[in-house]
Amino acid sequence: MLLRDRSPQEPRPRPTVCVAVTSIAKLLSGDAACEAAAWVRAHFTYRREPFDGATWLMNHRELVTSTAERLRTRGYDVTIEAQNDLAVPGKSCTVVGKPDLLAQNDEETLVIDAKTGMPRAADEVQVMSYMLLLPHAPRIPQQFKNKPIHGRVVYRTHEITIETTALDRTFRDRFRQLAAVLAGATQPLPTPSYAECRFCDIPNCTSRMDAPLNDGPSDHDLF
Repeated sequence: MLLRDRSPQEPRPRPTVCVAVTSIAKLLSGDAACEAAAWVRAHFTYRREPFDGATWLMNHRELVTSTAERLRTRGYDVTIEAQNDLAVPGKSCTVVGKPDLLAQNDEETLVIDAKTGMPRAADEVQVMSYMLLLPHAPRIPQQFKNKPIHGRVVYRTHEITIETTALDRTFRDRFRQLAAVLAGATQPLPTPSYAECRFCDIPNCTSRMDAPLNDGPSDHDLF
């Protein structure tokens, strides 16, 4: 197991396995590699350190609000963040996520996520995953589901549009296969790396890499 024996403050099994869209997006895109960490997050709850990111939160909120205002002036009905609960129950797990914005008019529905940092491959995959889940999300009003669904990733300087055709069979199969792995009864093998471990919030991980490997000079004559 990835975890040591649990104390009362350490991870406890979830009553229902919950796989996060963010975990799927990072793994599918290659922005993350450790399926074991995503598996723990899906199967266990645990206390997380408070996120100390006041500047990020303010910047993100400003981008979400300005995007919503712009869409409303163009005639879209818009819902924001907590209103957009895409929890979709399935046979093996519930896949959960909340896009920053849902917008709809007479012609289309837009699924939008706002990103204030540097663009990453996972950003587009995250929105594609939301687009895939939206028609099956029981908490989302029907008017968002009965028209073509398009996606957008909104950055501070530009936007990326994602067409419905991106949700092809290959993407659907990869999404389904990864969700099955993360929902499975057997934990995947850990793939620790300092690049991921230093940002990982899994408590008491026995595989954590706390320091980079020594990359000093070695005794060879290759170059």
